[in-house]
Amino acid sequence: MFDDWISKPTASRIFEKPLLADSRLIKVSVETASELAEAGLAEMDDVMRPLGDELTDHVDVLLRLTNLPEFAATFRAYVEGP
Repeated sequence: MFDDWISKPTASRIFEKPLLADSRLIKVSVETASELAEAGLAEMDDVMRPLGDELTDHVDVLLRLTNLPEFAATFRAYVEGP
């Protein structure tokens, strides 16, 4: 689950602790997007119909780390752990 969020290290920071990306775009069903918004994990403004895909039952959702404080805390605990 963390793999998609972890920023890839650059040559200048290969020995630094891993970082999480600020956001991530995912494709989900309309129902899942609605559930994410109801739970406060995504904003309705961040739910978009994919470009050029008029007749789909899936949407793109921009997940922002600021809306996922428990996830961010779990990652920090993982990085700081033994």
